Amino acid sequence: MKRLNPAVGEPDMSLRLRVRDWLRRRGYDLHRYALELDPAERRRRMLAAARIDLVLDVGANEGQYAMELRKLGFAGHIVSFEPIQEVGARLRAHLGSDPRWEYRGMALGSMDGTSTIQVGAESATSSLLKPSAYLVERAAHARSVRSEEVRVARLDTVFEPDWGRRRIWLKLDTQGFEMEVLRGATQALAQVQILQLELSLRPLYEGEPGFLEVSHWLAERGLELVGLEPGFVEASTGRLLQSDVFFARRGVFGGEDERLPAGKATV
Repeated sequence: MKRLNPAVGEPDMSLRLRVRDWLRRRGYDLHRYALELDPAERRRRMLAAARIDLVLDVGANEGQYAMELRKLGFAGHIVSFEPIQEVGARLRAHLGSDPRWEYRGMALGSMDGTSTIQVGAESATSSLLKPSAYLVERAAHARSVRSEEVRVARLDTVFEPDWGRRRIWLKLDTQGFEMEVLRGATQALAQVQILQLELSLRPLYEGEPGFLEVSHWLAERGLELVGLEPGFVEASTGRLLQSDVFFARRGVFGGEDERLPAGKATV
């Protein structure tokens, strides 16, 4: 039974401190788990708050992201885009009998046509851009092991009429190619409520734009920064090199259109 301090009705803090000290001497710690800071829980709450019913999963790899969404309880429609043939075959196997999960065997970009994708030693690092020497030195699995010709389409080109009546979450995981995908989605982007993408604090692929450039471009189009999650970290220095970044259409959560008076802020 939980012991209470009769004066304040709270757990006996001295007991908690003794237990915490005992645990720390054995390599463990005791603290309150902040559920609202858990990445998966934050995504679940954003999906619900924005009333998302369609997720466009661009750079789907083997479908890991879509499977995570299902574990979070998302029951809406998912369309996964993955251009590498053998990776797409594994994605199709994961589709199973899910009637609301579709696969499209293509990459998205700023033009319609074909291009050459650099297939990484780890398929999730594959990109239509060449990995930099800086990246390969820090992540050998990002080195290119072969190339493959793939179909590339603009999101505006493949955007279906029915999608325009849905609440859309657009997820981009294209290893430095995110800005090219966005340039091919100038009309579709207006229909997006939440945008999730990987951005590098230092370019990791040749020709990749920086974090601030992409953020400014999105802000000009009515999307505001609402979340950051650490991604790729340089092990030797602890320097954050890449992050998952979330943007939301102004007004999607209600209330954030109101600007604070100059000089004031909330915490």
